Amino acid sequence: MCKEERLRGDSAEAARATESDARDLLEKEIIELKTQNSSLKQTQNTCKNNDEFLRISELEEENRKLIQVLGEERKKITSEKKKFEEEKCKTLEVQRILKSETQKSEEYRRVADTERKAANDWRASC
Repeated sequence: MCKEERLRGDSAEAARATESDARDLLEKEIIELKTQNSSLKQTQNTCKNNDEFLRISELEEENRKLIQVLGEERKKITSEKKKFEEEKCKTLEVQRILKSETQKSEEYRRVADTERKAANDWRASC
C-alpha cells in the first residue's frame, strides 16, 4: 500500500507539475497575445492617424484651391466692375451728347419755323 500511495503521490505531483507547466505555457501565450494585440492596436492607431493626416492634407489642398479660385473670381469681379463703370461713363456721355444734339435740333427747327413764317409773311405782304 505504501508503494501505491507513493505512486499516487508521485502521479499527483506529476499531474501538478504538468498542470503547472501547462499553466505557465498558457500564461506565456496570453502575454504574447496581449503583446501582439497591443502592437496591432498601435498599428491600427498609426493607420488611423495616417488616414486622418491624408484626409487633412486633402482638405488643406482643396482649401488652397478654393482660396485661389476665390482670388481669381474677385479679380474677375473687380475687372468686370471697372468695365461696367467705364461703359456707364460712356453711356452717360452719349446721353449727354444726344440731349445736347436734340436741343440743338429743336432750336434749329424753331429757327427754321420762325424763318419760314417770316418768309411766308413777307411773301404774303408782297
